[in-house]
Amino acid sequence: MQRPQMTGLIVVGLLTGCAVQVPQPDAATMNPQATRWEASKPVVDPQRVVALQDWWAGWHDAVLQRLQVAAQQSSPSLQQATARIQEARADAAAAGAALWPRLTLHGSDTHSRNEVQQPNERLHTQNLGLDASWELDLFGGVAAARQSYLATQSARDAEWHDARISLAAEVANTYVMLRSLEQQILLQQEQQRSLQQTHLLVEKRRQAGWSSATDVLNLDAALANGQSQLQELQSARDLTIKGLVALTGVAERDVRDWVAVGYAGQPQPPGLVVDDVPANVLQQRPDIRIAADGIRSAASAVGVAEALRYPSVSLLGSISRLRVGSAGATIEGNSWSFGPSISFPLFDGGRLKAQQEAAEARYQQSVAAYQGLVRQAVREVEEALVRLEGSRIREQQLRQAVSAYQQVYRNTDILWKAGSVSQLELEEARRQWRGAEMALAQLQRERVSYWIALYKATGGDWTHMRQQPR
Repeated sequence: MQRPQMTGLIVVGLLTGCAVQVPQPDAATMNPQATRWEASKPVVDPQRVVALQDWWAGWHDAVLQRLQVAAQQSSPSLQQATARIQEARADAAAAGAALWPRLTLHGSDTHSRNEVQQPNERLHTQNLGLDASWELDLFGGVAAARQSYLATQSARDAEWHDARISLAAEVANTYVMLRSLEQQILLQQEQQRSLQQTHLLVEKRRQAGWSSATDVLNLDAALANGQSQLQELQSARDLTIKGLVALTGVAERDVRDWVAVGYAGQPQPPGLVVDDVPANVLQQRPDIRIAADGIRSAASAVGVAEALRYPSVSLLGSISRLRVGSAGATIEGNSWSFGPSISFPLFDGGRLKAQQEAAEARYQQSVAAYQGLVRQAVREVEEALVRLEGSRIREQQLRQAVSAYQQVYRNTDILWKAGSVSQLELEEARRQWRGAEMALAQLQRERVSYWIALYKATGGDWTHMRQQPR
């Protein structure tokens, strides 16, 4: 081997042992400060507790399941997330290809004549060659770039799951609102019938001189106000239907047919098992995974920026066959070349160093963003637990109130039939009872929404979803 070639290979060998150092956050940075939940875990029926991945099926609501399937199949947000996954996979594949040699085949077949020069003969030239180049990843810059793209691909996968969880929660909340509005409409209609009956009785008493015109006007106002509330509930129900249409992509007529198959009442979600360790819960959240992948991508970008400041070495080679013919004579032969090409960045006015410092700053930003998201995630779980416990206590109290008002109505009904009280008192007792039921229905809707919030806050168990993006 000749000395210049040996010198080049020695330089390559010395440089091969170097590699950039990619920053890595420590465990204290990645884990939440909280080691346990401060809020009380929800009190649930042991017979109705299911694993997170089976939660929607545990509702045992065929209409909700049908809406969920339709929404997952036609969601534009999921389609966009799927396309972003495909883009990330292609980018990662392109980055991985940079680790391999590049081969280029070239050839030409030309005819030429130059009438200025003598002899004035036509020249026929044929050339066929193969060029090869391979940039050696001495400092790990190409590998770091590939890791950055792989982290982005992982984040895109998590984004797809995050979109699925958010969509499922939104469909469920909209459906629960619809069922609650249906229940409230029935109760409000009954309230209106009671007011109408009371209005008739008071009008008769006014005509007999036992009640004043003011009493009748008060009831007129109550009826008008009640009718306004009923119209508001009916409009809200129609808007909720349109919300389900937008979420599922199903025609409004079909959605109305689906939800009109019997009055389903307020859905009853099963209980959720929440891990005692916050770190275990947060690992289930796709947004936390997205932020963690953001750290990986930013850390790899630091390695890429650092590698650009170091020498780059490429192995170049070519082999070709040349054939030249003119005036009946032909000359042909082979040529080849091989050797390393080394490039040293000597001076760029500090551009590469500044780019590395900018990459390091972006890495610190991604770490800070991750820590902020972890704190927010802990807060969301804690708030969901607090709201669930508070609504559980309030529901117990409202149920007692409903039971008491119901007993008052029954006692008043007995007294009315015995002639001891008037029908006005009976209708007033009825409205108190239905008013308490209305408040209970609204609270039950809120409580179901808190369960959905807890499902979403704990990650929806996306790591166990059988369906994967393609």
